[in-house]
Amino acid sequence: MSDLVLCLICKKVGPWQIQIHSRHGPNVYDQKHVHITRSGLGGDYSWNKDGSRHDKHLFPKLEPMIKKAKSIAAKELGIPVGSLQLVTNVPGGLYVNISHIDDATGRARTLLDVYIRVNEVCHILGEERGLVVVVSDEV
Repeated sequence: MSDLVLCLICKKVGPWQIQIHSRHGPNVYDQKHVHITRSGLGGDYSWNKDGSRHDKHLFPKLEPMIKKAKSIAAKELGIPVGSLQLVTNVPGGLYVNISHIDDATGRARTLLDVYIRVNEVCHILGEERGLVVVVSDEV
């Protein structure tokens, strides 16, 4: 086995702290990834180069700043914003609530409110222009 060298780049963009990590190991799932946080967030957003979630247990829930974090992550990883995942598998199922915050009023409007069972698959793709949600019972 060859030696692995971890490359870590830390930088700050406004109130956001960004860490860009190279691969941590030789496995397929060990890939370049980014961690993004800011004061008071209670965790960090993190994605892998392929758009999948990284360190899923730390991902802040219902955080209204997700749009900015996704934008930063996509830029740092060199991938489209719409390819970044928000939801991952949870044993037994997962309650999904996606809301949109109106910039003018600051009020939240529910876009999706559903429970995805363990035998269902949910794909959520989003970008500036819209949101596509596909729920299937094919695992």
